[in-house]
Amino acid sequence: MQNVKDENIQYIRKDTPYTKLVTRIYEKGYTLKGTRKNIAKSLGITSACFYERIGKKHRGTRSFRDTEILKLCEILRIPKREIYDYFMKPLLQNCNE
Repeated sequence: MQNVKDENIQYIRKDTPYTKLVTRIYEKGYTLKGTRKNIAKSLGITSACFYERIGKKHRGTRSFRDTEILKLCEILRIPKREIYDYFMKPLLQNCNE
């Protein structure tokens, strides 16, 4: 398994469905444990539900709603032209496995 590593980012497993999203969370100074609850609250979901959507265990079986995607783009400053790479591509890759 490959890992993504940045000097200030912990190792992130590349076999999770939303690797690019998780990497972006770290790049923007968030940590999953420390801010998952705050991000989830902004999305109107529980932190457990947020983790189910990004976690390896669930492999993207629970996708984000369009309103949640737009809110995450706002929070993490993801350009709308990159929505496919962050949210749709991981789901399509899981369909092919």
